[in-house]
Amino acid sequence: MFGKVGICVFIAIVVAATEYSAGKVQPTDDTAALDEYIRTAMRDWGVPGLAIAVVKDDRAVFAKGYGVRNLATGEPVTAETVFGIGSVTKSFTATAVAMLVDEHRVSWDAPVKDYVSQFETYSPYVTSVLSLRDIACHRTGIESANYLQWRPIERGDNAQHPTRADIVRAFRYLRPTEEFRTTFAYKNDTWVVAGAVIEAASGMTWDQFVHERIFTPLGMKRSSSSVNETDGLRDVAAAHVWAEGKLKAIPLVNADVPGPMGSINSTALDMSQYIRFHLGNGTFAGRQLLSGPGFAELHQPQIIDRGDLTGTPFTKRIAYALGWWVQDYRGYTLIEHSGAIVGGNSNVAFLPEKRLGVVVLVNANAQGLVGAISLRVLDAYLGVEPFDWNARALELKKANDARAEAARAELVKNRVLGTKPSLSLGDYVGIYHNNAYGDLEIKYTDGKLTVRLWTFTGELTHWNYDTFSLQWDARDYYLHVSPDPATLVRFDLNERGVPSQVSFLSLGTFVRTDRLVSPPRGARP
Repeated sequence: MFGKVGICVFIAIVVAATEYSAGKVQPTDDTAALDEYIRTAMRDWGVPGLAIAVVKDDRAVFAKGYGVRNLATGEPVTAETVFGIGSVTKSFTATAVAMLVDEHRVSWDAPVKDYVSQFETYSPYVTSVLSLRDIACHRTGIESANYLQWRPIERGDNAQHPTRADIVRAFRYLRPTEEFRTTFAYKNDTWVVAGAVIEAASGMTWDQFVHERIFTPLGMKRSSSSVNETDGLRDVAAAHVWAEGKLKAIPLVNADVPGPMGSINSTALDMSQYIRFHLGNGTFAGRQLLSGPGFAELHQPQIIDRGDLTGTPFTKRIAYALGWWVQDYRGYTLIEHSGAIVGGNSNVAFLPEKRLGVVVLVNANAQGLVGAISLRVLDAYLGVEPFDWNARALELKKANDARAEAARAELVKNRVLGTKPSLSLGDYVGIYHNNAYGDLEIKYTDGKLTVRLWTFTGELTHWNYDTFSLQWDARDYYLHVSPDPATLVRFDLNERGVPSQVSFLSLGTFVRTDRLVSPPRGARP
C-alpha cells in the first residue's frame, strides 16, 4: 500500500516453522537452500514471522510458516496465520469493479459522479470526467489525505472519527499534486471512492460484496475485510513496530474507514486461492467468476510508472494496470502488488505464462523483504540462476535511508538559530479549521504547546521565527507507515498581529476560527 521501508537491526528469534503438505510436492530441487535464504533474510530485516505460499499449475504446491506470530507469546506462524495484506486489497476492489462492469452496472470510463452524486473535486472539469479507470490506475493527480484515511479506530473508542462518506466529501477540498491523467502517482484515498461506487451499484457495502463475490466462491474462509472479524479467531499475527528502542507486538490496527484501499486480512493459503483465480483468467474450480475480457482488462497496462528501475536488473519497463503493477521479468509478464499496514507487509506476484505465483506475508514493516523473497522464489521455480534480491533490497534501503538522513541534515542546516516566536506561546492557542480534515486544536499546558487533530495528539516546539516542529505522539503507531512523525508547521499572523492560520506541508492550511480579532496580551515576548 503505501508504506516506508524500515530496516531493522538484527534480533535473535527462534525460527519455528510448520509446513502445509500439498501432496508432498516440494517447491524446487533446492528446498533447503530456499529455506535458509528466507530465514537469513528474516534475520537481516529483524522480522519475527513470515508466511509463504506458492501456486503452480492451479494448485498450492508449497505453503509454510516461519518464525513467530507474536514476539510476546512465541506462538509459531503457520500457513493459516492471519496477516493484514494492506494495499493488495486494492486488487480486490478492482476485481469487484470488474465484476460489476461484467454485469453492465458500472463502466470503467463513466464519470464516478454518475454513481456517487455527492462526489466533487477541486475542478468542475475533473469532477465531470474522473472515472473508475482513473482511480484504479492512479492517474487522478489529487493529493493524498493520509491523516484522514488512517485514523485508527480502537476497540471501545467512542471518539469522533471520519467515515468513508467523510473521505468522499473531502475530495472537493483536496489539492492537485500532478496534472490529471498525465502522470502515475500512487494514491490511497481515491479507492474509498471506488468502494462507494461499488456500494451504489450493487446495493451491498464494499465489505459485503468482497465477502460474497470473492472470499466465499474462492474458499477464502479465514479472510476478512475488518480486524473486528479476527476477534476470537485463533492463529492471528500481531503487528510489530519499533517503540522505545525495541520491536513491540501490538494488535492489528483497525483500518475499516479506508477499507477498500487496505483493510483486508488473509492467510498464505487463502491468498493462494486468490492467485489461482488470477492465474485461471477469472475461473476458479470450474466456475467462471469473471469473464475473460473483463478479467484481461484488470491486467492490461494503463499508465507508465516512471519510477527508478535501477534496483531491478531483469526489468526493462513497468506500468500500472487496474490494481496491479505489470512489468517484464526474465522474458515473462510479471504481475504483482505489495502492501503495508502498521507493523506488517505483504507481496503477491505471479507469472501468467508459467501459471506460477507466490504470496509472502510478514508481521513487521519490511517492504523490501517481501518483494525480495517473492522474486527469489520465482527464480527458483523458473530454474534460473538465482539473483540475491535480499542483498539488493538491503542496498536500496540503505540508500533510501541515507537520502532521508541527508534531507533531515539539510533541514537542520537551514534552521535560523537565535530567533524567537513573534508571540508568547499561549497566544498561539486556538481552533484552526481545514475543510478536508476538520478542526485542529492548539492548547498551552504546563509551558508547552500541544495539538489535537481527531484523536491524534502531539507537541509543538519552537524551530525558528513562527515555525514550530510538531512531534506526534509515538503511541499513534499508524505514523510509522503514513506521514512523517515529525514535521514543521508555520503560523501566519494577520494585520493585527494575531495568528490567523497554521500551515503544514503534508496537510495544507488550517484557518483560525475562534474569532480572535485583537492583539493578544503579551504579544511580543
